[in-house]
Amino acid sequence: MESPILVVDDEEVIRHTLCAVLEADIDRQRFRLCVEDEGEGFDPRRVANPLDEENLDALLEGGRGVFLMRCHMDGVEYNEKGNRLCIRRRNPDAPEGT
Repeated sequence: MESPILVVDDEEVIRHTLCAVLEADIDRQRFRLCVEDEGEGFDPRRVANPLDEENLDALLEGGRGVFLMRCHMDGVEYNEKGNRLCIRRRNPDAPEGT
């Protein structure tokens, strides 16, 4: 499962004509995006941290997107199968209660 931006350009989705569903809930206070595809999913706990000492010398096959989402989003959640991703972020500049 990849981020909503990456799933649109994923060769696997194109090659196998998998369906991907995108949900968005956006207002002035926050946004929440969820994407789910028909793929096999994955275990996000097994994604290597690209900043770990042993990973700095090698070019990783993946993990940078998961790392960046975890750094910049207020929440990154996967379903148990690992084929649904929801990210959320609060707007730090939004006035309270609007």
